[in-house]
Amino acid sequence: MNCVYCGGELTQKNRASLLIASVLLFVGAVASFAMIPLFWIIGVLFLVTAIYLFAWGTRGKGLWCRQCKKFPGR
Repeated sequence: MNCVYCGGELTQKNRASLLIASVLLFVGAVASFAMIPLFWIIGVLFLVTAIYLFAWGTRGKGLWCRQCKKFPGR
């Protein structure tokens, strides 16, 4: 398969591992929000990463372009 942005080769990542990692990061974000406010910064980073991994695993179908470093979100 080819990338829709640059025409480069797409590689397939394991969708199950992407979704499991996103769920674990989301749980970590919720846990950090429940603790002292110092950990909220880490929680925000975990939450953003979890959303990205979830989108990559579902909408992007685990595909990744090696040249332009994007996943096809169409």
